Amino acid sequence: MKKLTFALVLTFAVMLLSANIIAQDGNYYVMTTWKFSVPEDGSNSELNDLMKEWNEKVVMKNDKIVSEKAFVHRSGADMRDWVFLSEYASWGDIEAANDMQNNLVEEGWPNEEDRDKFFDTFWKYVITHSDEILMEKSELAK
Repeated sequence: MKKLTFALVLTFAVMLLSANIIAQDGNYYVMTTWKFSVPEDGSNSELNDLMKEWNEKVVMKNDKIVSEKAFVHRSGADMRDWVFLSEYASWGDIEAANDMQNNLVEEGWPNEEDRDKFFDTFWKYVITHSDEILMEKSELAK
């Protein structure tokens, strides 16, 4: 009897876990926080231009990204933070978007020298960054 009870409980637990993995209630979000600093040989204008170029050549062409918003501090502890909130329809779309991003980078900067120049210029502004993957709790959405 104990073996049967254990087997039923285990089967029920596996069904519940499987349902939670398969059933998705809400989209996934990647929140990336970049901490930038303007170097002596740079400018806020150049950083803005780099971010716009990335957005036009990569983000806007990536159909796995449902939406993306960029935020900068207007008040608070650290004015160097830029926060990007990227929305995906599923967990799998996060990985698919990353794969697509690699292709879009090569398409956006087909000349390797231009691509290297873009990234070298971008990285001179970067202090650090962090990524968090979040899932929407749609029942709490307004």
